[in-house]
Amino acid sequence: MNFGRLLLFSSSHLLKRTIAAPASVENSHFWKRACTTIAGPALARTEPSVAPPSAAAGVRADLLVTSDGSSESARKEKAKEAAKTQRKKRMMFEELLDNLGATRVKKTLNALSKREKEYGVSITQADLVRWAKRLDKDGKHQQAYEMFKWMEAKKMTFSPSELATFVGLIEKTKDLGEAFAYFKKADPDFDNMDMKCKNWPAYQVLLECYFARDDHAAFT
Repeated sequence: MNFGRLLLFSSSHLLKRTIAAPASVENSHFWKRACTTIAGPALARTEPSVAPPSAAAGVRADLLVTSDGSSESARKEKAKEAAKTQRKKRMMFEELLDNLGATRVKKTLNALSKREKEYGVSITQADLVRWAKRLDKDGKHQQAYEMFKWMEAKKMTFSPSELATFVGLIEKTKDLGEAFAYFKKADPDFDNMDMKCKNWPAYQVLLECYFARDDHAAFT
């Protein structure tokens, strides 16, 4: 006798008897209640879907507010005004360039400073330094030097990078000795052994000019 086939047949028959619905009506009601009892906990464990908060719940997503708290429209308006200011300053710089051949830089800057209200902008030291660097880059070293002299006459304080630009212009338009003399006047307590001191960039410019010269004795 094949016990394997018999065991398989018996198990299959027993399974069918276990899960088959009873034939009688009374047993059928009992079967439905049993199925409901079994399926209930499984359905109860199902997590309900969470609806997104609506405006009725008092929650509103304002997409027009940026991370800094300002509205998108205000940010665009600010950017628009900044662009307009830059255009006006560019016009002032172009006027400066047009007058370089006829008048001195000092006279032109004095005239521009008096016309700030007319342009609707104020010329800052950062603007002047940027203009001077532009002139220096274009080979107009004398005009760039005069712009720094104008700022110096207005008692403007130069940052370490601005001082480095200024001493470089002095060397280009005057000589290395005068550039070094101005540097010592600007920072009499400079320590050339301290590479972390604030005016080291200006001293480095002087060193580069010194080693680029044939006559090193001029640098004392």
